[in-house]
Amino acid sequence: MQPGTFLKMFIFLLANFHLQLFPQIVDGVCWPNNDNRQLVDVPAIGRIVTIHNGAKTRWGTATILNTGLLISARHVWADIESVNLEDYAYVEFNIKKENGVEIVDPEDIYLIDVPTLRIWSDAAEQDIITFEVYPNEITGIFPRTKQND
Repeated sequence: MQPGTFLKMFIFLLANFHLQLFPQIVDGVCWPNNDNRQLVDVPAIGRIVTIHNGAKTRWGTATILNTGLLISARHVWADIESVNLEDYAYVEFNIKKENGVEIVDPEDIYLIDVPTLRIWSDAAEQDIITFEVYPNEITGIFPRTKQND
């Protein structure tokens, strides 16, 4: 077994055996505003967005781990950094669609705590980051708690 393989497998398992919470099915993304994917029916999966000067850009998805950390693909964060929007990055949960319009309650938006980002590897086959978010500005609750209500 290569060095780090166990840790990568452990993180993968944590990401895939996360909290069973309220279901949601909304368009997913993989690259800014490309809605050609659909999220699985799992509420522990949210969408990473940047909100700056009134403009929202969708970048990718993040999953809540049992520890409360979130996990995503490293390349998603690299894309956000490439346009200097890391200070405006959020994770949205419980996204609803009504008449083709996406609705996200302010209580379901969490600012990413940039200093907590941990890059596990930049290699394509090990494209993993973990990070934390701040509690919601309105409720003071973290997503793991909110999604487990």
